[in-house]
Order: sequence, then structure tokens, then C-alpha cells
Amino acid sequence: MLFEFDAYDGNEDVYKMDVSSVNKALSKIRQHAFGGNLDGFDFKGTNIIMESNGVVIIKDGSPSEWTEESAKADVNRIVPRKFRG
Repeated sequence: MLFEFDAYDGNEDVYKMDVSSVNKALSKIRQHAFGGNLDGFDFKGTNIIMESNGVVIIKDGSPSEWTEESAKADVNRIVPRKFRG
């Protein structure tokens, strides 16, 4: 998932074609954390990468990573309480 922040843009969900791995997906999105040959990376759990104008969230295939509780925990780690309402 890639979330980008912009003061004046509306919210837009963009669904890309399926790719065979997270590493291939990283090569197709605008991000600066990883470059070169990405095949050597192995992501486990939830990985949150802050970019200058957004956040990249990488989750492994574990069902526990995809629960509503896990999504809420991700938001709580990224967005300060005072901005959550």
C-alpha cells in the first residue's frame, strides 16, 4: 500500500495489476527506500516506510497482519492521536 499526502488533492484509490511478489511491486511504485535488485529483500510482519510525501506499508501474507485490529494498530503508529478525532 502506498499512501501519499497532499494538502489539496482529493482521496483516490488506484489499483495496480497483480504482481508476483512484494519486491516486484516495490519496483513499480514511487518510493526511495529501496533500489537496485530488490530480490534479496524478505519482508516479515508489518513494515512501515515513511517517504517525504507519503507512507509505504508492506505486510506479509500472515492472516494476523490483515485483521481490522492490525490495520488500526498501523494507523495508531503513523497518525498522532490528536489528528484521529
